[in-house]
Amino acid sequence: MSNWPASCRCSATGRCGRRALAAASEQAKIDVAQHGQAQIDLSALERGLSATLHEADAAAAIETDLARIVQAARETALLANVAPAAVEVLYFTGGSTGLTPLVDRIAACFPAAQRVRGDRYASVAQGLGLHARALFD
Repeated sequence: MSNWPASCRCSATGRCGRRALAAASEQAKIDVAQHGQAQIDLSALERGLSATLHEADAAAAIETDLARIVQAARETALLANVAPAAVEVLYFTGGSTGLTPLVDRIAACFPAAQRVRGDRYASVAQGLGLHARALFD
């Protein structure tokens, strides 16, 4: 039995609605990260249905997750015996690091660190290059 409303424009199973919703959710995350807001097309669920998501609303919705990520960053430095002031570079790439509130909160934990934004397609190679430079310079 489907939990999708009868107005869903997909099959009775609502499967295409789920795929459309997942795709809209991912695109909204990208749009919020790049533009500070997203216009979400939900017409696969109901004709003409849409919603606007602003960065502040997205951050508020995932506040618990943001706090956990920031705490994990603090704990990582602590377990590595690295003082927050000794962290020189914070490398952000893809996913949630596109959200300014998350980046700002992590950066506040490591005030001396330079923020570096990675290319989500080449970030692993860039990160390895930065580490190699630190080792061999």
